[in-house]
Amino acid sequence: MMKDTDTFTIVCISHLEWTETLFQRPQQVALRLSERHKIIFVDELWLKDWVKGLFSKERKNSFWVNDNLLVYRPLMPLQTLNKKPRFFKYLNKWLVERRLKRMIKRDKTHKLILWFYFPKFLDIINGSNATKIVYECMDNYAALANNNKSCLEDIEDEESYLLDKADMIFYGAKTLMDSRPEFKHKSCHIPTGVDVGHFSKAMDKKSPVPHDIMHINKPILGYWGAVDERIDYRLLYYCATMGSKYSVVLIGPMIKIEEKDIEFLLNLPNVHWLGPKSYETLPDYARAFDICLLPFKLTDEGKYLNPTKTLEYLATGRPVVSTRIPDIEQFYSDTVSIAFDEEDFLIKIEDALSYDNEEKRKIRMEKTKGKSWEDMVRKMEKKVKEHIK
Repeated sequence: MMKDTDTFTIVCISHLEWTETLFQRPQQVALRLSERHKIIFVDELWLKDWVKGLFSKERKNSFWVNDNLLVYRPLMPLQTLNKKPRFFKYLNKWLVERRLKRMIKRDKTHKLILWFYFPKFLDIINGSNATKIVYECMDNYAALANNNKSCLEDIEDEESYLLDKADMIFYGAKTLMDSRPEFKHKSCHIPTGVDVGHFSKAMDKKSPVPHDIMHINKPILGYWGAVDERIDYRLLYYCATMGSKYSVVLIGPMIKIEEKDIEFLLNLPNVHWLGPKSYETLPDYARAFDICLLPFKLTDEGKYLNPTKTLEYLATGRPVVSTRIPDIEQFYSDTVSIAFDEEDFLIKIEDALSYDNEEKRKIRMEKTKGKSWEDMVRKMEKKVKEHIK
């Protein structure tokens, strides 16, 4: 049992909303932290979604996940589209920060940690009397905003401020951490975790597969996660056309892109986008996969990654084929097939299918040992407490 002096109120500022269809690192970490601390998980809520939440049992506004974890969704009343005045963005930001400051001031029972996953709502740092400020950086956000000049400028300024203010910076990708040597003294590489028990359910051959993948022709090359601009869709097009015997299946919500942006791929008869699926059902879909894919771009959008799905895939026992993501090469080259180009990607798929066996499945499962979310979160807690002392 932890002493009361070891408990905190942790305000998590997330760029990913709390949803079962994209249950990733921020949600997994917050859930484990809530076993010992009070958590306020903040994800923004647009007016149209707030209205939906009033009339829908599926879409929730603010709600409690458990006795210690509140998902707080402050209303962003003014939709900020590209053609809207920047004033809208600043007003939304001011309103949210004002509400958060009030909430923080009302909570006087615990020491406070501000835990950022994205550089936004940073004004809550001022006057909050936070014991520590943590930045858990998951991606190269500036690269993802590169197509929007005003957004890029904002992110660069805000992240620079957060990197300077943070007492502790955690990185999932060592490559990204190493690209910022000026913050080495307060940075720590904490790779992602995995729920092995959950994803190993894919090994149960007696359990059925979901109906929407059941009749898709095999072999199936499968991917789950965000369907966004980090994926190399030209690579997938090459695999689907040059390897026409394969079916390519994408599972997950489209983020920052639309169907029309990748219709050249989706229009192929052997390519299937099944939409977002709940975290609970992913092992069922993996049961239908023959190969799991990490088809990320090697540009700045994709190369600074250590994807959560890598360990999830390995825990299913399925073969995994990846592009040359630096962190994947460094930490997973013994269990993940890494391709040098499009042609080699297809060759690696062929080899993985041809030479897969029970022994290799055991080696993949072995790779996940000691990498649970619980172990990962304990390491971060320990690092933060060391800084507090």
